[in-house]
Amino acid sequence: MTIEPLITLMPENLLEIVRELILLKSTSNEGFLIKIVPQLSTYIDHEFEKCSAAAKDLPKESFSGEALDIFFRKTIKSYDN
Repeated sequence: MTIEPLITLMPENLLEIVRELILLKSTSNEGFLIKIVPQLSTYIDHEFEKCSAAAKDLPKESFSGEALDIFFRKTIKSYDN
């Protein structure tokens, strides 16, 4: 998956910050820690708040994990042979 289509959804003032972070991450060692700029962190927090508010009245579906447990146990056991 490429991030470029998602970048078009960001506010203009954050585009260059995100592009610089992508470049930094792509040219840094795997364990290199990147500090998130406060403006980007605030944007992410606000987007999460908007998504939570939009989803709060949606029906919540639940399911039993039993079928999934059986599948994973069967899959794991197949590696024992």
